[in-house]
Amino acid sequence: MRVLSSFLLIILSIINSMGSSDLDSKKPLVIAHRGASGELPEHTTAAYELAINQGADFIECDICLTKDLVPFCSHDCSLNSSTDISTRKDLKDRITKHDMDFDEPEFSMSEDYFSIDFTWDELKMVKVKQSRLDRDQSHNFKYSLCSLEEFLNVAKNSKKPTGVYPELKYPVWQKQQLKTQFKEKNTTYEQLIVDILYTNGFDSKSKRVFIQTFDKEAAKNLHKITDMPIIYLAWRNFDSSTVREAAEFAQGVGLWKNLIFHWGGYKNGTIKSTGLVKEAHDLKLKVHVYTFRVESKHVPFLFGNDIRREYDAYLNEKIDGFFTDYPYSLSSHLNYRYGEQCPKSEKSANFARRHMATYIIYAITAFVSLIINKY
Repeated sequence: MRVLSSFLLIILSIINSMGSSDLDSKKPLVIAHRGASGELPEHTTAAYELAINQGADFIECDICLTKDLVPFCSHDCSLNSSTDISTRKDLKDRITKHDMDFDEPEFSMSEDYFSIDFTWDELKMVKVKQSRLDRDQSHNFKYSLCSLEEFLNVAKNSKKPTGVYPELKYPVWQKQQLKTQFKEKNTTYEQLIVDILYTNGFDSKSKRVFIQTFDKEAAKNLHKITDMPIIYLAWRNFDSSTVREAAEFAQGVGLWKNLIFHWGGYKNGTIKSTGLVKEAHDLKLKVHVYTFRVESKHVPFLFGNDIRREYDAYLNEKIDGFFTDYPYSLSSHLNYRYGEQCPKSEKSANFARRHMATYIIYAITAFVSLIINKY
C-alpha cells in the first residue's frame, strides 16, 4: 500500500508541474487611454502608434461625430481646448452655444467650437495640441485629428496584435443634435459605430474589441445589436445593485479608480476594498479601471506618490485591465511583476507537455525501483 501511495504522489506531482502557475490570474490588460496621451497630444495616430510600441494591448478612442456623421477621435465634442481651431481663418468665426444637459453647471449653454457644426472635410485639417498644460507642449500642432477609420487602421497595421476600445461619447446629446442626419441615413449612433467596426474586422470573434459607454440606454442598445463585449462605465454613483444591473447588458464594467477602495481623501485614504471588483467577478464581469497617470499629483499620498505602489494595490484586487496615459510605465511594471513568474510557469508547462513520455518513463522507473527496494 505504501508503495502504491508513493507512486500516486509521483504521478500527481507530474500533473501539477504540467499546469502550474505562480499567479492566480493572468496579466491584466494595458489599455492606452487616448493613446500614449501623457507624452503626445491625445487621440492622434502618433499617440496611438507610440502606445502600441510601448506595450499597449488595447488603444482607446473617444468618438465624436461631425454633422455629416463621420466619427472621429476626440475626448470632447468641443474642440477649442485641444486644437488650433480658434486660430484658423476659415473656421474661427464658427463658435456656437450648445446646452449639453448633463446636470452639470459647466456644461450648461457652453460656448465653443462643436464637432456637430462642422463637416469632416472642415475638421480633418485642424491640428491638435496637448490639452494639459503641465505636459510636454513641444508636439503641439504637428498632428491632425484622427478619424475612427484611421484609428482602426493603426491597430490593423500594427506588427503586434492590438485591440481597440472605442467609447460612445455623449450619446443622448449627439443623437438629439444629429437626429435629422441619422434619419436620412437610416441608422443610429450605436449602429453606425458597430457597422464600421464590423467592416474593419473588429467583432466578437476577433477578440480584439471592447465597446464602452457611460450611458445606460446606449449600452442596452448596443447589447441588442451586437455580440461585441460591452463595457459599462461608471464614475461616482456605483454600488452593488448597479453591478448586478450591468450584468444584464454588459460583459464588463469600467470603474473610476476611487470606486475600488474606501477613500478618505488622497491625504487620508485607506486601502480598504469596497468589494466591487469581487462582486463584478462573481457575476462574470470584467473590471477595467481608469485612469492611471504617473504625475505625483495624480498618485494618492497613501502610496507615497509612487505609481508602482498604486499599480500593486490594484493588482492585489485582481482587476482585469488598467486605463493609462503612460503605457510604457504600466507595461514595464507588469512585465516586472509577471515576467519572472508567468513566463517560467508557461515554459515549465510547455516543457512538461512536450516531454510527457519522458516523465511517464521516469514514473515507471521510480515505481519499479520502489518495488525492488521493497522486496
